[in-house]
Order: sequence, then structure tokens, then C-alpha cells
Amino acid sequence: MGRLIYGGTFNPLHVAHLRLAVECAEMLAAKAGHLDFVPAGNPPHKDAGTLLPFDLRAEMVRHAIADMTGFTCNDLEKRRAGPTYTIDTLLEYGRAYPGEDFYFILGSLDYGLLPQWRRGLDLPFFSNLVIAPRGNFSRAEFLTLSRALWPDCEENPGALSDIRFCKGECACVHVPNGHDIFYLPIPWLDISASEIRQGWLCQRDIRWLVPERTLRILREKKELVMEFWQEEIK
Repeated sequence: MGRLIYGGTFNPLHVAHLRLAVECAEMLAAKAGHLDFVPAGNPPHKDAGTLLPFDLRAEMVRHAIADMTGFTCNDLEKRRAGPTYTIDTLLEYGRAYPGEDFYFILGSLDYGLLPQWRRGLDLPFFSNLVIAPRGNFSRAEFLTLSRALWPDCEENPGALSDIRFCKGECACVHVPNGHDIFYLPIPWLDISASEIRQGWLCQRDIRWLVPERTLRILREKKELVMEFWQEEIK
């Protein structure tokens, strides 16, 4: 049985993060029996000035998923110095769980940016990828982009046989000497963490955009949160 890996800054964790995790876990239940949220340590592509401290972001994740069976929070990126790259995280997973299959969740926007990531095109050699479409990113666009990134990849419809709730729109390509890349047409909740931060700063009501437990922590740690998020309005 494999493991889903869901990385992100989670600054803050919001309901779209949770819904995406639930959808992936349900669709891939026959392949992966566990899902790890992996809060980013020092992401090279994000503004560190507005990023809440790691421990606070991890605390929000842990509290939000406390009653979700099979979901955990992995703090491995906290323990690495310097910029934290996805390729290094996958290598760590390989060392920690030898022989286990991994399924790394990635939005379609980031999928198209993999050539700009550190060893981004090497990711399928260390993990299966699960692509969640955002906007109008279609099955056909997924296949076209996949062939552009890995010209020798081939469709692998057999890998879809145990995907639940597929409805015929799923797709899979296999990267030779690597793993599978799945396209799962998961409903995307268009919720922006930056808009949540702006709403919080403007004292708007952000209930139902973040889990109740996340909101409680934000209120309890209001001074610390303000210290970091107010950088967005400077």
C-alpha cells in the first residue's frame, strides 16, 4: 500500500486543501492507504516575509486533521537547512519508507512549471504524480503537456482500473524507468490563501474558508500572525 504526499506552505491551511486531500484519498484508496501533509520549510518560490513560522503552520494542519483517519502531518522539512526542494523531500521519503510507493499531489499550474523547479523533471523517477486540474485544464491538455515534458512517456490506461469515482475523465501516463502520472478531474475549490490573509488583515469574516480549528488558532495567536501577515500591506 502506498502513501499520498501533499506539500504546501499552508499559510494558512484552508478548506480547499482539506477537500483536495479527501478527494485524492478517496479516488486512490486502492493504491494509497495514508496521506501526509508536508508543510514547506523554506520554499524558494515564496515570500518568506509573510510566511508564518513552521511550527504554527504545522500546528494548524495537525489540529485540522486530528479526526481524519489516515491523515498525518510530517514535519521533515523543518529539519532541513536552507531552501527546501521537493526533490529532496521525495528522496527523504524514499530513505524513510524503502519499498513504498509514493503519490505526490500537484496542482496543474505547478505541473506546467516543473521545468523551472530544481530537478523538477526528475520527480516521476522517485514518485508517482497526482495532477489535480485547476481552471479549465483538460484531459487533452494534460496529455499534451506530459508528452512535451517527457517525450517518451506513454498512456497507461491499465493503471486506472482501480481508481474510484473516475467517470471516464481520468488519465495516466507512464514515464519509462519511472512512475505513473495521474490526471484526476477533482473539483477545485477556488480559495486563495493570499485572499484569506488579506481578509484577516481587513478584519473580514473568514469562517468556512478555513477549518474551525484553524480559525481558533489564528485568533489565539493573533499578535504573532499579524506580525508576519502585515508584510502583505507594506
